[in-house]
Amino acid sequence: MMARGRGNKASVSAGIPARHILFVCTGNTCRSPMAEALTNLYLREAGMAHSWFATSAGIAVWRRLPAAEGAVEAMKEFDLDISGHRSRDIDEISLRYVALIFGMTKEHVDFLHDKYPGKKGVTFRFSDYLDSGMKGTGNGFLPFSGDVPDPFGLDSAAYRDVARILAIYAKELVKRLGALS
Repeated sequence: MMARGRGNKASVSAGIPARHILFVCTGNTCRSPMAEALTNLYLREAGMAHSWFATSAGIAVWRRLPAAEGAVEAMKEFDLDISGHRSRDIDEISLRYVALIFGMTKEHVDFLHDKYPGKKGVTFRFSDYLDSGMKGTGNGFLPFSGDVPDPFGLDSAAYRDVARILAIYAKELVKRLGALS
């Protein structure tokens, strides 16, 4: 996947490998590529691309498809180009060095927990991970809690709505990662 201004995925700073964030959805053509692009954008903007990077995969990818046209169009609103994205199956990813895995739905996370039990401690539904730090704060920053809706096959407005949700989530994630560093 190409995003304007993107550096190497395997950035290294002072000999320390960048930490890998993996976003997972079903077909890796809509939600997870958008989450990947947005997170990498906000990591660059925060000056954290040397220490973190995001990629994406799907749990039901049967051939390498491009990002859905609605996702490509929605990302243009953020000045991101994901037209070069090709879907890939979770089995194509080495999870050994993945620091965080975010499923878009509870079903994605359940699948990942069953298939990769050794990664349970770092695998979360995206909204649950963000909600966990917000309990009792009254912050209420999440515009949508629970599963990130799948816009596949819907109109461009649905893709834009999901992109806006993912942008808010990605910004919050980068803030939290910055606090951990």
